[in-house]
Amino acid sequence: MARKEFAKRPAFVTKLSNPIRRAGVRQYLEKFADWAIRTAAAPIDVLVAMSPSLTNEALEVFRAHDVVEISEPVLEDDTVRPNRSLDAPRAPTILCAGRLCRQKDFMTAIRAFARIADQTTAQMIILGEGPLRKNLERELVRANLSDRVSMPGHVSDIQSYMKDADLFLMTSHYEGYPAVLIEAMASGLPIVTTNCSLAMPEIMELRSLGCVVNSRDPGEIGTAILEQLKRPMPDAGVSSSIIERHRIGAASAAYLDLFDKLVA
Repeated sequence: MARKEFAKRPAFVTKLSNPIRRAGVRQYLEKFADWAIRTAAAPIDVLVAMSPSLTNEALEVFRAHDVVEISEPVLEDDTVRPNRSLDAPRAPTILCAGRLCRQKDFMTAIRAFARIADQTTAQMIILGEGPLRKNLERELVRANLSDRVSMPGHVSDIQSYMKDADLFLMTSHYEGYPAVLIEAMASGLPIVTTNCSLAMPEIMELRSLGCVVNSRDPGEIGTAILEQLKRPMPDAGVSSSIIERHRIGAASAAYLDLFDKLVA
């Protein structure tokens, strides 16, 4: 669209919502890929990155472009941490959420849970819908976990599930900026996640928020889950600075300021 001719050309702003570079790409292919995406993006006036690390990656690839950093708008301005009732003892709940596709890799989540199933009374819930549902359901039967792992499908509001969960698990191969982790933090949930985003050090900047597992081995992920379930819930003040920069109001103001400058 930006290459079309206009009587009065608008400014074009594009948010970078996925990783630009992928791990495991050979160096000579990476250089070609950088050139190809740089050429494709040439008509774009401004690129928006969602965190300092994603900004640095963008500046390496899109050398001549204007790159602006605006935090991902995730939370409503009035979002508050829910109260958690601990009166009645119950089995812990591990929550996963996302499209049932290869990128999100819920197969690894199930296999990690299978490794620890005999060491915990926990249940797992996988929210989302997608093409790999049948594969995941077959794995649950194979691992004898059908009675402990539920897959309700797509839900319009994840907050009620977040409120009742005890841990959020992410096993993605890659993410741009995993906004669902910010939602989990805002709900007071500890997190176990694979190292699937350049922004992970900025999201999981404190050990008390949870654990980033650098391996994709289900055994190591399972061990991290068990260890995290033994730890106390994160203190509300620990994640406050991370949460605040992801309020929709702040991000909206930053976008409007950018648009005003471009129009001027």
